Amino acid sequence: MSRDPTDRAHRPHRADEAVQRWRTAGAQMLLSGHVHEPGVLQPLPGLWACRAGTAVSHRLRHGSPNSLVVLTVEASGTAVGGWARYAARWDYDQAAGEFVCVLRQAVGAL
Repeated sequence: MSRDPTDRAHRPHRADEAVQRWRTAGAQMLLSGHVHEPGVLQPLPGLWACRAGTAVSHRLRHGSPNSLVVLTVEASGTAVGGWARYAARWDYDQAAGEFVCVLRQAVGAL
C-alpha cells in the first residue's frame, strides 16, 4: 500500500485486485514491515493495512524515523461485543532517546 494512492509507480502490478480479493476472502488486516514508510490506513471499508517501518535500521528513508506498530485488543464499552482492536504506531524520538506513540487508531471490533 503506497502512502499516496495516486503513486502507481511504487505499487505492485495488480495490487488493487489483490487487496479486493483479500477483503472478499475475509481478511480484516494486512501486515507488512521493514517498508521504510510506516503507517496505518484503511484501503477499503472493513480492511486495514498496518505498515511497520524499520525499528533498528540506520538507512532511513522519506524522512521517516525508525518505527514499529503494536496491535492490541482491549475492552471497550462502545464496541460491538465489548472488545476493540487498536493499532499504535511508535516512532523513535532521537531527542528523547526512546520510541514514542505518535498514532493510536481503532481498527475494528472483534
